[in-house]
Amino acid sequence: MDYLITNSIISILLLLTAKLLTQSPAKLRLAVLMVALLSWFIPWSLIELPLQQPILAVPEPLNIYSYLPVDNSTSSANSQLSHTVQSDGWQLVNIINLELVLKILFTIGTALFVLDLINYRNYLNKLSYGAHNADELLSLHNFTSTSFSRREIKLSVSPDAPAGMTTGVIHPVIWLNEKSVQSEQIHSILLHELTHIRHFDPAKKWVCAFSARLFFWNPLVQLLVQQITLLIEFSCDETCYKIKNERYSLDLAQIMLVQSSPVGSNTSLNYISTIESNRSNNIQRLKSLNKEKTMKVKYLGIASASIFICSLASAHINSTTAESSYQALQQLAIQLKAQKQPNQLMSIYLEDVAENRAYNQQLKTLVELSKNSLNPDVSQLDQTYTDIETWLSNRPSLSPSQERRLLMQVTSIQHFLLQQQGKNQQIVELISNRYGTDINVIPLFYRHHLATAYLKLDNPEKALEITNTFDLVSPRSKLGTLQLVALVYAENYQYEQALQIVEARLFLNKAGERQNLLNMQHALLINLGNTESADEVAQELLNTYAQEQPTMALTSAQQTIAWSPILDHI
Repeated sequence: MDYLITNSIISILLLLTAKLLTQSPAKLRLAVLMVALLSWFIPWSLIELPLQQPILAVPEPLNIYSYLPVDNSTSSANSQLSHTVQSDGWQLVNIINLELVLKILFTIGTALFVLDLINYRNYLNKLSYGAHNADELLSLHNFTSTSFSRREIKLSVSPDAPAGMTTGVIHPVIWLNEKSVQSEQIHSILLHELTHIRHFDPAKKWVCAFSARLFFWNPLVQLLVQQITLLIEFSCDETCYKIKNERYSLDLAQIMLVQSSPVGSNTSLNYISTIESNRSNNIQRLKSLNKEKTMKVKYLGIASASIFICSLASAHINSTTAESSYQALQQLAIQLKAQKQPNQLMSIYLEDVAENRAYNQQLKTLVELSKNSLNPDVSQLDQTYTDIETWLSNRPSLSPSQERRLLMQVTSIQHFLLQQQGKNQQIVELISNRYGTDINVIPLFYRHHLATAYLKLDNPEKALEITNTFDLVSPRSKLGTLQLVALVYAENYQYEQALQIVEARLFLNKAGERQNLLNMQHALLINLGNTESADEVAQELLNTYAQEQPTMALTSAQQTIAWSPILDHI
């Protein structure tokens, strides 16, 4: 959603800027709108965490594995936290459906563009049939094949060509018809097409064509493409006018009046640069040439300021999203620590005997280094992470078994520090560097963390590769593991598989799990479009648990806080 909001704001601001710069040269307005168009290809917010507050995970009492869901029956504080998503029961459905809809639209747009390429090739084949080379016309009118560009320019005459047209980005070709060759305006036509090549306008028009197809559903992009296409002609006309002055205006008017355009009448190849446009655009072009356009410092200032403001706006939208999420994570982590009972604290020290004293002493050092892990200051979190990494590299070695235990504790607190800042790529690197790339070698609880990180990096395929190694059949498997697997299936649009594992778990009828499982079942049924069954599940939640609205349990699985046992001792 932030992607659409950010780019819509940028487009509207820069469209208004172009309107404000009406008296400026067309090339400046063209540059401003090209920035707006290209911004739609930047996924501004895809790596950001959602604004919704995450659900807390109560860690297992004997392990550092931290994927048990909140126990709604034992803690009023936990119960309150577990319902943070109820205010928007459709949020997950909307997020998933929006992403799916966008992918479908982009796929359709790409297919339409491929059809355009086919039509373009067919049109060139049609032009080539019966065409003949006319490179001599360039020298005849005091041009050379490289006078406007270092690229070799070819000239062809075809009975099916418009008055003047340019194709090709790397190997440009100017197309004319016989009427153009014999006309008194041939010099202006050649000058116009050569200027298009000099300005790299064919490339710009292909960008516009691709954008128009890919975002065929987006009115702002369509408006941008329309304006950019017109400004490409304005800019070309202004350059030609500076060379020929009023003579060019008269020639352009005559061309528009007399010449007929097969492109305009029989096809819609908008990605080809032609000297003609539709009637409305032609009038605007002629009017534009009657007004002198000079570059002024104030125009450059307005354009620069607008682009700068757009940059700030996009950065603010996305940083606010991230900051809100990180702050929510930080606050909820502090709440979790405060509400934990003594019997819930995780033990990290070994028995106080001679062979364990070096290990216990190193753990005490690790605890001391981690004392700022719940600090809301990001710089403190970064410094803590660095201090731990430096200490880890310089401490004395322990026995192999103690080394493994210590590395697990170090990795858990470092993962927590990265998690609190949303540094998901660093989480992947941390676990991969420490345990290697063989998924089966990585401890199960860190596979949870790795799969969650990949989900937040918008790589559900990789997350699915990891969760496929989980054993959901074992009676020891935790509900949090099932939540994660269900979410991964959902993110891969495999809702049937997710529903199967949820319903299999419901059949076991484990104490304290049914409410969470029903919420998950409801979310999956909604995504499958089975509203009748979803309503039955919602009614059971209301009758049995007095839960008025189902929570989006799949979202809570993705947004679980992975606790570190070290935090219990700071």
